[in-house]
Order: sequence, then structure tokens, then C-alpha cells
Amino acid sequence: MAVTDVLGPQFFELLNLDATVARQIIEEFCATVPTDLAQLHHHADDPVALARAVHSLKGMCLNIGATTLGEHFSHWDASFKAGHPLPTATALATAHALWATTAAAIAAALPATAA
Repeated sequence: MAVTDVLGPQFFELLNLDATVARQIIEEFCATVPTDLAQLHHHADDPVALARAVHSLKGMCLNIGATTLGEHFSHWDASFKAGHPLPTATALATAHALWATTAAAIAAALPATAA
């Protein structure tokens, strides 16, 4: 999967900011997502807390331009709002797989922009 299939224009616009600021934002995002994914597991038996955590991750991902991961959380969030939540185990497995793909895309995109 190409970097641009995983990361949207917001990510590349972020890189046009001051390089130090952009790197700090991206590093914070990359440090936060694994912790937030762990929180999803922690909230697996609490639909209200799980829905809140999914909604938060959706916003964070879409704001930074992690579009593929953000779209997954957006779909999951919509399923909660519709009253038909996705199966938690399946949605979590997908989130972890997409995070791995997203983290790899971010790693690939950063050196190319630093030159």
C-alpha cells in the first residue's frame, strides 16, 4: 500500500509547518495511538467508554491525516451511533493492523520530507 493510500493531504500539509513543530506533533501522535489502542481493549466490556474512545481516536487520526485508520474509526463510531456496533474483537484487530500500516507509512513519509 502506498503512503498516499494511508496518509491524506492533512498529513502532508502538517509537514509544511515548521519542521520541529511537525515532528513533535507526529511523534506525539505515534506515541499516543498505541496507548489509546490499549484503552480500547480495556473498555471492551463497557460500550459507552468504548464508543467515547473510538470517537476520540477517529478525530485524532482524521485531524493529523491518518486517513485509513481514521476512516476505520469513523465507521466504527457510526456503528455505535446507529445502535449496531461492530464486533469489538474484529474492529480491534482491524485497528491494530491499520495502525501498523499507518506507522510504517509515517516512518516512510518523514525521511522523504526531511531532505
